[in-house]
Amino acid sequence: MPFTIPEEPFTIEGIMRSLEEQFEAGPRAKSEPTVPVVRQGDPQGDGARLRQAAERLKRVQAEYRIRSHRPVLRRLIDPVKKFVHWASRPYVDHVMERQALFNEAALALIDHLSRRLDDERDRAARIEERLGELFGRYDLRPFFESLPWTDRLALTDRFRGPFEEIRGRHHAYLERFRNRPGQILDIGCGRGEFLEMLRGEEIEAWGCEIEHGMVEAARGRGLHVREMDALTALRSVEADSLGGVFAAQVIEHLFPAEALALLRLAFEKLAPGGVLVLETLNPQTLAVLAKSYYRDLDHKQAIDPDYLAELIRLVGFEQVEILKTMPFAEGERLPALPEPETLGLSPAAHQRLASIFERLNRLLWDAQDYSVTAVKPG
Repeated sequence: MPFTIPEEPFTIEGIMRSLEEQFEAGPRAKSEPTVPVVRQGDPQGDGARLRQAAERLKRVQAEYRIRSHRPVLRRLIDPVKKFVHWASRPYVDHVMERQALFNEAALALIDHLSRRLDDERDRAARIEERLGELFGRYDLRPFFESLPWTDRLALTDRFRGPFEEIRGRHHAYLERFRNRPGQILDIGCGRGEFLEMLRGEEIEAWGCEIEHGMVEAARGRGLHVREMDALTALRSVEADSLGGVFAAQVIEHLFPAEALALLRLAFEKLAPGGVLVLETLNPQTLAVLAKSYYRDLDHKQAIDPDYLAELIRLVGFEQVEILKTMPFAEGERLPALPEPETLGLSPAAHQRLASIFERLNRLLWDAQDYSVTAVKPG
């Protein structure tokens, strides 16, 4: 049918609605759509199909069959239509010529963009494959999740400590979380030692953990634990809503950028007056590297306590305190010196040697862990 002027002028919004309706309707019965539909995720929906569709539509056709559908008046109407069509052709041809040039330019642009899209899709696929290889080097969960839970629990008891022992260590942090302005989030809650202690004190808390077996163990104790990583858990809560964030032996498992993101997210999500407590290995004690740090394949880095405290201050926290915990047993340290007479030393030489022994004890066998406590200002 010849072109007719619509009752309402065309608009971009109207055209987009029309295209959306055609897309939702799909192919019409007993006919093919004028433009092939390229659906997201379709392996064939690439630049080639888009170029094919553009090729079919790039030429503007002004010819059409002039013939009235009225049998009686056809002899009168058809000549009039042909005359009008002939008289308007100089103007129509000029518009058609410009439209054809525009279509050619648009087709060239579509062709260029579609090829770029194909190249970027290939590049993204290569990057995704490479990232999968890189992250696969650090993902220990497939191995540990393949172990029987009894073996995994025995490994945790041996190298981390039994449930009651860890709960006893965490008791030192209990008072810091009383009367805080919101729930407490225990990041990397493990079997739920700290959460169970908070529940016993009627302090509302929940935890996050990435290891499925640990999540099930904590839930088996009736604790509220979500299976997710630290950053995802922090992003899932509203700003200024948490009363406290606790993470014991977690930050050394994070890459540097992840550790910094945790500090910033903790500051954002804590309510004014909320407390942050981070416990980790103490690299200022050299024996920790041999006894603790290299015992876990998932350890990414050891962080100096003074440096971590300064990073926490830079984020915006106040009242930043460092607490050394878990001293080595006396049997692991250098023994006390015998009396000066036994060694045949003068009192001054004995005192000098004793000070050297004490310095070695502090350097090699001081506290195994430390914690940094900080408060978000009001």
